[in-house]
Amino acid sequence: MDSIVGKLVFVDVEYVRTARYRKSHQTSSHRAPLYRVRYQLEGNAAREEMILPGARPGLLADIRASVLGDIIVVTVSRNEARIIEWTNQTVENAWHDFPGTFGETD
Repeated sequence: MDSIVGKLVFVDVEYVRTARYRKSHQTSSHRAPLYRVRYQLEGNAAREEMILPGARPGLLADIRASVLGDIIVVTVSRNEARIIEWTNQTVENAWHDFPGTFGETD
């Protein structure tokens, strides 16, 4: 698995509907959600990978919540065809710096 790090230039998430399998020995359900993610990190070429069924819960939400300029770490499969992990370092660092409001009342 490879990791790519950089500032997010653009990201586009598209739902991809697979064709129906007409044979009884189908390998995939036509209802399984597939998403194509096109993105570019600063200093890297634009890339396109898939999010397959069975990906970690919240992966798609993490990608959609990322905004331009965020520092992103993307872990892709060996063949670079699918996204394994998407980490928004900007948000992670903000949570670590947040002192919290524990013990206070409104």
